Amino acid sequence: MFWLDRLGSLTAPREECGHPREHADPMPIIGHDHPISHHSLARMGVRLLGRLNGISEDGAVATFRDDLHANIAFAQRGYERLIDRIEAWIEGLDPAERSRYPSPTVEPEWIPHPPLASSTPPLDLSFREHGIRAVLWATGWRTDLSWLRVDEIRRPLGAHGTPDGCETDVDGFYWLGFDGLRTCASGTVAGFPLDAEYIATRLRSDAGHDPRR
Repeated sequence: MFWLDRLGSLTAPREECGHPREHADPMPIIGHDHPISHHSLARMGVRLLGRLNGISEDGAVATFRDDLHANIAFAQRGYERLIDRIEAWIEGLDPAERSRYPSPTVEPEWIPHPPLASSTPPLDLSFREHGIRAVLWATGWRTDLSWLRVDEIRRPLGAHGTPDGCETDVDGFYWLGFDGLRTCASGTVAGFPLDAEYIATRLRSDAGHDPRR
């Protein structure tokens, strides 16, 4: 977050970061005090698979897409692009300021792991055969706004069923916390306060024009 702030990524308008949402942006995995990559996880013994496709009706078998290596390459490109932007930002500083930052070094966590590079992950996995009795942690979700039964709000939603901006056609109703509402960081803890301030300003402005509020 330190570097994303320095690079201006948190306040950059959504048009500069690949939004609308049809574009997926590679986000490096960040550890507590060091990077984490697919390669470092594989070296630790983690078994990596493609994206989860689904679970069989009896809940016994999980199926996966054949996209693990494409995902690894995608993450690598995102990491390298971020590092290049950071180094370019440092190069733009005056020499005295630039000396505060260390010279670039190779991150051991991003060194390719040969067994991972040559692996052929299975497309299905039997929980019973592999002794898997529970899923402890998983990521990935789809937005469900079916509870919001206001046609004027639901009709303008984007192709993925999510809003494309803070404003709506309903007076006093604004969106907050979704990706790409106004900035590249709208959907993050660091970015949504910027949208909240914008919405608060709009609400105060609207109230000022209507004496009944």
